[in-house]
Amino acid sequence: VRDLIALRKAHPIFRRRSFLTGTRRNGCKDVSWIKPTGSEMRGADWHNSKIYALGMILCGSAFTEVDRRGLPRRDDTYLILLHSHKRCYFKLPPPSDATAWERVWNTEPSLKDPMRRYQVGERLRLDPYQLSVFKAIV
Repeated sequence: VRDLIALRKAHPIFRRRSFLTGTRRNGCKDVSWIKPTGSEMRGADWHNSKIYALGMILCGSAFTEVDRRGLPRRDDTYLILLHSHKRCYFKLPPPSDATAWERVWNTEPSLKDPMRRYQVGERLRLDPYQLSVFKAIV
């Protein structure tokens, strides 16, 4: 938990003052919801009981908040994967402003290589009831 709190404190994208809306800015949406195929969720997908994981991309390029002094707050792009009660596979989506993903946090303490880099399109096996956080790598 200490690591997760430190991650949140270090990155303003996790401490937003405004709601995420899916609005496109600087070439990407502030938030995109991703299904296990690596593509963006559509209306019918939200009612598909066979989808056992959900990804959320927080795009750093679309992060446009300012600090107390009026200076722009910048951050990286992150992918958060939420796993359900069933094991499944998740194809890593292409971040709009990078070429790969690096896992920076995971709830699974026995993970062999917790901070490994992954290529776009790589399929990950997701075990039940876990949460993973990935940072986009330029």
